[in-house]
This record gives sequence, structure tokens and C-alpha cells, in this order.
Amino acid sequence: MRDGTPIVQPDSFAFQASFDAITMVILGGSGSVSGSILGGVFVTFTVKAIEEAQGSALVLSLKESLPGLDLNALRMIVYAAVLILLMILRPSGLLGERELFARRRPKAAPPGPPEGLREDGA
Repeated sequence: MRDGTPIVQPDSFAFQASFDAITMVILGGSGSVSGSILGGVFVTFTVKAIEEAQGSALVLSLKESLPGLDLNALRMIVYAAVLILLMILRPSGLLGERELFARRRPKAAPPGPPEGLREDGA
């Protein structure tokens, strides 16, 4: 990185990043943008919660007694369990193809004669 400008490289997108992206979409529903956003919020909060937990005194003391302890691996297990439950209970995802905030179409004018024409032809 130069001057704080992030550089995107193929190495940045390993298995973990791909799995997170797919999990976001599947959780919310692949036919719903707002569902995918909800999935993204869930995954992002999970990642941040695990980052915070890794710095806690309890986890640090557990890592001393269990050096192989990795909470990111635990996150993958939680994601897998959530995805399996979701596929059993709601195969289309949380929202399916519905949207939270759908645009409302303006109501069409009722069918009838065009304005300016009267029924008596005058």
C-alpha cells in the first residue's frame, strides 16, 4: 500500500472471503438484494464479534492452555450449521425473492374514454 491507498490483488480473495460472500447471499436469499444485505450484516457482525472475543482475557487464557484454538475456524462451523438449518427450514433464504423496501408503482388511470371526449360525441 502506498499513501493509505488500498490495492486490490487476487491474493486478497482467498477461500475465506469467497465463502463469506456466498454465505451473505445464501442467507438472505439469492433473489433478494435486501436479503443479501441482511446476510452481509449478519456475516460482518459475526466477524467483528469474533475479533473482539479474540482479544478478551478469557480467550487469551484459553489460548495459553490450548494453543490450537482458532475462533475463525469456529466461525466457519457456525456458518455451516446456520446454512444447513436454513436449507432445511427456508430453502429460498430469509427473504427469498421478496424485498424489504419495494418500489411502489404509481397507480394506472382507470380505463375509460380519453379526457376531452364526452359520451354524447360533442
